[in-house]
Amino acid sequence: KLKKFIFIKKDLEFLKSNFKINKKIDCAIILGAIMDFKNIPPLEFYSRNMLIFFNSLKICKHNSIKKIIYLSSAAVYGNLESSCILENDKIQINNIYSDMKASQENEIKKLSKLRNFNYCILRLFQIYGKNISTNIIYRFIKMKKNNLEIKINGDGNQIRDELHINDLVNAIYKIGFKLKKKNHILNVCSGKGTRIIDIVNKIGAKFELTYKKVNEPKVVIGSNKKLS
Repeated sequence: KLKKFIFIKKDLEFLKSNFKINKKIDCAIILGAIMDFKNIPPLEFYSRNMLIFFNSLKICKHNSIKKIIYLSSAAVYGNLESSCILENDKIQINNIYSDMKASQENEIKKLSKLRNFNYCILRLFQIYGKNISTNIIYRFIKMKKNNLEIKINGDGNQIRDELHINDLVNAIYKIGFKLKKKNHILNVCSGKGTRIIDIVNKIGAKFELTYKKVNEPKVVIGSNKKLS
């Protein structure tokens, strides 16, 4: 919709790293990734996403981009159970996705010193909104529309930090202007918790509780004090 907006569609997995953009780029936002980890073998998922990541960084280098915003994930905290997860909490790798995100964070930190660029790593919590199919709210709404019963693992009292996509976009936009010389790692979250059962009730869907023992944290809420 913006007249000055230029959209270039390329496949980062196969894009040549010397790809040149004929405009001065003030800040790059790295968020390209293959998300379908359920239907791809773990090692293939990891290697293909690392290739996309390194191609993105090479493009930044080739175009002399000195500010980089990288979208990471709260998955790097592993199964940490807390109502106030802080950016300096210990990294805990518990699956291929958290391993990948932690590795990419480390590469950003290391390369920023070698290539002299500034970075801001954003650790995203649960992001929901239109067409975000990886979020439980999207799946619950879809099941409601199809008149399907939702089966909730455990007692439904698991608490998660949910943030709307519009708030994420606004945060990225503001950080892009504020990011100067100092490097940052920031949680991007609401700082509030919502019970899964309350989400289902709000949607008005039919549900059944399994009451099975669930191998996941009871409470996962991030602190957004550094972001604010």
